[in-house]
Amino acid sequence: YLEQVQTEHRRIYQAIERQNVEAARFTLREHLEAGRERYRRMVDGPARR
Repeated sequence: YLEQVQTEHRRIYQAIERQNVEAARFTLREHLEAGRERYRRMVDGPARR
């Protein structure tokens, strides 16, 4: 879990560092959607995966 989140954060940071607005926007959106899905799976539990 934490390794995946760190990877996502690193990709966002790298896009910002390159001043690539589109890539930063895209990777941030991906990160937020993935986080929402991770949270949903935690709340729903293993029965609803």
